[in-house]
Amino acid sequence: CLGAYNAPRRKRFMGGLTHVRNRAPLIGGSFAMWGGCFSSIDCSLLWYRQQDDPWNAVVSGFLTGGILAFRSGPQAAFKNALIGGVMLCLIEGVTVMIT
Repeated sequence: CLGAYNAPRRKRFMGGLTHVRNRAPLIGGSFAMWGGCFSSIDCSLLWYRQQDDPWNAVVSGFLTGGILAFRSGPQAAFKNALIGGVMLCLIEGVTVMIT
C-alpha cells in the first residue's frame, strides 16, 4: 500500500499492471490445481454414491482443501479442509435457494 502511495504519479498504474502480469501464471496454476482436484473427487463421489446432490460438492471441497494443504501439516490441512467444506456448503446452499 505504501509502495503505491510513494510512487510517482505516472508509475502507479504501470507498476500495478506489471504486478498483475507477473502473478497471473501463479494464480492461474493454483486455480487449475484446485479445479482439477475438486472435479476428480466430485466425479469419483458421483460414481461411488450413484446420486448427484449437494453433498458431493461439499465433501469434494472439504477433501480438496485438505489435500492441497497436506504438505503444511495436519493442522493446516484440517483448517483448509474446513474452509473448503464451508465455502462449498455456502455455494451449494445459495444455489439451492435460488432454484
